[in-house]
Amino acid sequence: MRKAPMKSLPTINFEISQLYPCTGVHRINTCANPDCFNFGKPFADQITRQRLRNEKYPDLSPEQAKLFDKHGPGTYKLSGADNA
Repeated sequence: MRKAPMKSLPTINFEISQLYPCTGVHRINTCANPDCFNFGKPFADQITRQRLRNEKYPDLSPEQAKLFDKHGPGTYKLSGADNA
């Protein structure tokens, strides 16, 4: 069986309007990086993140809880938040 030669694969770059085509002029607060743990997840305030953490992982040590609150799901800096 002969193998067909592989051609180089095209580079695909998605824009937020392609990932969320119905948004129009609305802004959606999600991480737009597909490699990010928070991709497509809405931003959550600290109280909401802590409540969800306590429900899902009630046995975390204080050090683990601090890391989860700082880097867990829903935690990221909104683009342009410093300019508001």
